[in-house]
Amino acid sequence: MGNGTQDAPIEHGSFDGSFDQKKQGILIQVAADTIGQSHTDVVAMLTQRLGEAGLPADAAEIDDLVRNLPSIDSQRTAENRDAREGDGDLPA
Repeated sequence: MGNGTQDAPIEHGSFDGSFDQKKQGILIQVAADTIGQSHTDVVAMLTQRLGEAGLPADAAEIDDLVRNLPSIDSQRTAENRDAREGDGDLPA
């Protein structure tokens, strides 16, 4: 998904989350998709993805979000926690 497009099926329930849950999901995706990219590219992708999701953010908020993007390690920790709290299956 490095080309900025939605190339995979949208996950079931992705439209059911709250504003904050949707924003967090986008932040996690952008963090993973922009490893090693410039600040400008990250800002552009985050702005695009938030806009596509109907989650408005001004330039100052976008800059703040980019500075605080979740790390890949924190994403894995959250996924493992969610798996343990869910059906008990841990991701491979």
